[in-house]
Amino acid sequence: MFKESYALALLFFLLFCSLDVAHAKAPDRVIWEQKPIPVHITVGEERILHFPGEIRFWLPDSLSASVRPLAAGNTLYLKALKPLDATRIRVQQLDSQQLFLLDIRASDLITDQDPIQIMIKDEREELNEIPKSQAPSNKIDWRVRLTQFAAQSLYAPTRLQPSDRSIRRVELPNDLQLCDKHLPDNLNVTSVASWKSGGLYVTAVVLENLSDQIIALEFEGANRGRQSNVDLRSLIPGKWVTVSAQHQDLDPKGSDASISAIYLVSKQSFLDSVAPSVLESTGEHHGR
Repeated sequence: MFKESYALALLFFLLFCSLDVAHAKAPDRVIWEQKPIPVHITVGEERILHFPGEIRFWLPDSLSASVRPLAAGNTLYLKALKPLDATRIRVQQLDSQQLFLLDIRASDLITDQDPIQIMIKDEREELNEIPKSQAPSNKIDWRVRLTQFAAQSLYAPTRLQPSDRSIRRVELPNDLQLCDKHLPDNLNVTSVASWKSGGLYVTAVVLENLSDQIIALEFEGANRGRQSNVDLRSLIPGKWVTVSAQHQDLDPKGSDASISAIYLVSKQSFLDSVAPSVLESTGEHHGR
């Protein structure tokens, strides 16, 4: 029964997350693609951003009371003093005059504040370049591996919980209930856990059917003739690499199969990838 296994898995997370072995915070590598880079900062914390070269920045006057910035060489330190809606700042690399745009957002949500290493395309290619003699014969598809790991973490019995040293648990507010005007009224949507490896993140999100009808979980273009259906690609707005579902349907409320999970793979952390409207709405409900 999913309700029982989900409850056991969630209890396992809460009891043992404090026992995780400490890891050095490796930076999240983000390639500059001429699009603003979202950056979420927990209020009272500092987020570190590394650039390809020495920088300078422009901070709007409206941010002076919300964010404390400091530039040192090729590194920008941003400390959030109070909650802030998404606001754009400009950063320029001095030697190349390359401009970078950041969409800074701050909230009370407590998450990992890993450093961010911003790279241009050529640097990313050089970093990933491996001599053919050293290249592995089987390339890992981290989208698949992370999704499988997340599914096993939620559904497997405690004694069969997966263990993979290359995959690290990412801090996420406990039972973060997502609220957005685009989310259906007949669904309860809660993010429960997140992991990272291979330059990607996966976040497990639990869906609960609150209606008396079966809800079909579908992808854009799919239609199995159900009266009530949900398009998973647009259910939670954000920058997702892949979206996968544990099951195809949610049974009516009260049944064991009324709860299931979906898995969102992203290039950045969940709070840096999800649409701001979801976080802003969530902030009103978080902590009830």
